[in-house]
Amino acid sequence: MSVTIGTKIEAMKLINEGKMITFQSAEGKVQLRRKSKGVYESLLFHTGEEEPVIKKVKFPELAAILEQAEEWFLTEE
Repeated sequence: MSVTIGTKIEAMKLINEGKMITFQSAEGKVQLRRKSKGVYESLLFHTGEEEPVIKKVKFPELAAILEQAEEWFLTEE
């Protein structure tokens, strides 16, 4: 079960607490999580593909990725 997150700031706080956030982008489903201090992981599941494209990103990139969505969800790992 997923819980809707109200704002980008709230999404960032939850990611920094170690939670996984999911949203739908034009390219497919995106999952974001914190890997270590200042390093985040973006998993992009392209529509129709099972394996994600995984990227390690820093905070400014995380903020830009979160801008791609209007609605975010807290998901269970």
